[in-house]
Amino acid sequence: MKKHDTETNTSGSDEINHESTPNNTRVQDTSTSDSKDLLEAAESKAREYLDALQRLKAEFDNYRKRNEKERQRLATVFQASVIEAILPTLDAFDAAFKTESGNTDVTFKDGMRLLYNGLMDTLFKMGLEKIDVLEKPYDPEVAEATVVMPSDKLPEDHVMQELVAGYKFRGDVLRHAKVIVSASVDNDKAKAPDNKEE
Repeated sequence: MKKHDTETNTSGSDEINHESTPNNTRVQDTSTSDSKDLLEAAESKAREYLDALQRLKAEFDNYRKRNEKERQRLATVFQASVIEAILPTLDAFDAAFKTESGNTDVTFKDGMRLLYNGLMDTLFKMGLEKIDVLEKPYDPEVAEATVVMPSDKLPEDHVMQELVAGYKFRGDVLRHAKVIVSASVDNDKAKAPDNKEE
């Protein structure tokens, strides 16, 4: 009887194994499906994190570029203010050279000329540029007319004389030139200009 029971058990366990195999396949299919879902969810999260990281990196790069531009702008403003403070010294040099005929000390004149040229070379290297207005059409963007005088040598509205030099710094007007502007000979009265810009 025991022999029969063993056979029955064996046979019964075979039946159980046959019946449980499709169930195991379903469990494996379900766990594979769950694994795929988990993998897809993880990949989706990874893409989200990567996108967020790339956006953050781009924002930081933009911030760094803006910060660098602002630093350069402030440096330019500072340099312009320093150069603007030096302009009266340049004016003093110009005035001294115009009246140098009274001074007979050649060494002094040469020394002054060397100092002036050295200073101007340094300022030009930094971005200073003298505005050339003499005998050119009057341009209120770069010059300020202080007097209008009749002239038979120049056409109307041309700069006859530069009273104070004008300068640009890195392309922007730092100081307008102060000039005398020509008028037609018909208008024989010298007059102060109406500096209203249209």
